[in-house]
Amino acid sequence: TFALFAAITVLIDYIFQVTAFVAMLLLDEQRIKNRRMDCMPCIKEVRGSPSADGKGGPESGVLESLAISFSQVLQKQAVQIS
Repeated sequence: TFALFAAITVLIDYIFQVTAFVAMLLLDEQRIKNRRMDCMPCIKEVRGSPSADGKGGPESGVLESLAISFSQVLQKQAVQIS
């Protein structure tokens, strides 16, 4: 009976995680479109102008700035050789 309860619990947890992840992505997309900051969504970002897709420039979020930094590291010659 324990294995049955554990399996049901894992299934319910999986369904919860999938639905919660999609909901969080939707909320984050709305935050980006409203030009709210990452860590303090109660504060609107005033600098820069939004791009054509409405997401803002490269300064629109922490994830974008990390992606830009990581891509610059990956483009270096020493990294490309290995």
